[in-house]
Amino acid sequence: MTMQDYNYSYLLPVKLQDARGTLWATTFDDIGIHLLHKTAKELCALENDATTETPCTVIKRLLSHHYSFTLLVSTDTYNSKSKMKVRVNKVSPVDFKAECDALLV
Repeated sequence: MTMQDYNYSYLLPVKLQDARGTLWATTFDDIGIHLLHKTAKELCALENDATTETPCTVIKRLLSHHYSFTLLVSTDTYNSKSKMKVRVNKVSPVDFKAECDALLV
């Protein structure tokens, strides 16, 4: 297997923020593709490409965007210590009109 044949996939830690505070969560390949609009292989190819777009510019496009996240939360216990794991299950752009309508009802 060569590097060109390797199947890259995302394992992205993301920091989510709302009015109540911040939370770290993990995203995997399907969510990473949805957020970045590129596969992990395409993102790695930008590293070696001579274009103006770099992996940093692709990731920085996510800053200050509004998304609605569905999270899966689980607790693991190891050596009598509990640790909360948060994983992003679903992501979609915020529909502000629908959110306002839900608050007014």
